Amino acid sequence: MRRRHRTILTVAVFALVVAACSGASQGDLESVETREVAQGGAGAATSPTQAAALAPDTTSAPAPAEAKDLGDSGIASVAIQPADLGRDIIFTADLSIATQDVAAAGREVTRIVEGLGGFLFGQETRGEPDAVSILTFKVPPDRFTEALERIGTVGTLRNQTVSASDVTGRIVDLESQIATIEASITRLRGFLEQATDTKAITELEDALMERETRLEQLRGQLRTLERQVALATITVRLFELQNRAAVDLGVSAYPGGDDAGLSCPGTGGSTSVERGTAVTLCVEVQNPGDTRIRVVDLRDPVLDVGLDDFEVVYGVLDEDLEPGESVMLATVLEIERTLRTRTTVAVKAVGEEGEELAGRDTVANATASVELRAVAPEGVPGFFDGLQASWRFLVTLFQFALLVAGAVIPFLWVPVLVWLAVRWLSGRVGDPFRRSEPDRWEGSDAPADTDADGA
Repeated sequence: MRRRHRTILTVAVFALVVAACSGASQGDLESVETREVAQGGAGAATSPTQAAALAPDTTSAPAPAEAKDLGDSGIASVAIQPADLGRDIIFTADLSIATQDVAAAGREVTRIVEGLGGFLFGQETRGEPDAVSILTFKVPPDRFTEALERIGTVGTLRNQTVSASDVTGRIVDLESQIATIEASITRLRGFLEQATDTKAITELEDALMERETRLEQLRGQLRTLERQVALATITVRLFELQNRAAVDLGVSAYPGGDDAGLSCPGTGGSTSVERGTAVTLCVEVQNPGDTRIRVVDLRDPVLDVGLDDFEVVYGVLDEDLEPGESVMLATVLEIERTLRTRTTVAVKAVGEEGEELAGRDTVANATASVELRAVAPEGVPGFFDGLQASWRFLVTLFQFALLVAGAVIPFLWVPVLVWLAVRWLSGRVGDPFRRSEPDRWEGSDAPADTDADGA
């Protein structure tokens, strides 16, 4: 009976504890939800109507945005959408736009910005041979995105950088420091009115001047931040879109040739493979300019390969390369000796309709190379290994001789100068190599009047 009573009592106590914890958890959950609603409302009252307004609307999801044509430049539209979040945010943007007429494009961009309530803040223009104009605008933050979208239509958008910096904390800190220094200045002025000692007056004036100077500095920093927040900054770089061909060439290689160039690009500089085995040569042709180009020739006289010997890994060789596009080509070779390639590509500028453009700058060439080092397979070195090693030694010895000659030639005037100095000194103090006086009488009759002591 006692054991049964203990069991019943234990079960009852456990049930009470579980009920209490459950009630506390539910109360905590309700209080957390209430706090979250209050914080989300940015200080507003937490009535049921407002809580419902702050809750996400799950009944109607926004329709997916339609795909937009990015144009030839391939620059997507701006993702930043300024909104009144109760924060102090500085919006900035940098755009690079290529256009046929820089001056006309500058006037059009200025007209667009002024129509949105902005103004021209600064301008830097350079004329021939390459016309460039850098314009700095100030626009209201709520028209920031619209301004970027409309400015991008003036020409061909090449680069675009958009950033937003939250300076709320800095502004609050500056306001706090300003309030503190203003209170300190007020106290110092009160002490200065009551001071009678000359030394105390001087010290109080110095402290007051120091605080007033610091106060003006802080106010200036605060004004600068507030102006940057009040007006977004857009920097537009306009440059002339010219019919100039440009090309970049990259050459690399890697051992093997069974993957049809799928491992391209390989290693640049130098690649080592066993003699008589396959090596894949990777060639990347890129258009870094502003004009479409067409590859008209690709060859390597050292490897004796041409454009028809290469296979396309990625990209399209049959079509013209748009600005910023590239194509990767590959070919498989077998090498018997170490060599350095000399791959050359020639391109020609073409128009929007595919027609070849005329002019001296419409053709461009580029050359690149990579060392293909043939190493002997494992085993006893052969005749060609010894011949190659001897040749490398002779080349190294010749290079060392040239190095020594180059180091010595600039100092050949030193021994000549020393010899001239010795001749000049010998004329002033006598010939240091002249024989002594007794030596001059050697082999001749000595004077008869010399005594035994040589006096």
